[in-house]
Amino acid sequence: MIEMTIEELGLWIMAVTLLLLFFMILGSRARDRRYLKNRNKEIISCPVCGCLFEDRGSSKIVPCPNCGRDTQRGRDRSLG
Repeated sequence: MIEMTIEELGLWIMAVTLLLLFFMILGSRARDRRYLKNRNKEIISCPVCGCLFEDRGSSKIVPCPNCGRDTQRGRDRSLG
């Protein structure tokens, strides 16, 4: 059996509680970052008319509701 004093037991309980709290905060922050990243993918800006619009679909190219131009979702990494 492990022998420990009341003070050591109290320190262990506090350490485990703080460690659990740390991991809960870390998970919450990761969830918030993931939500914001996904939310930013839904907001699209048209490069021609400057209209900001929301599209929750998954297609890479979306037509602008204001001018009708096909707008690419995300960064344009094409060389041409």
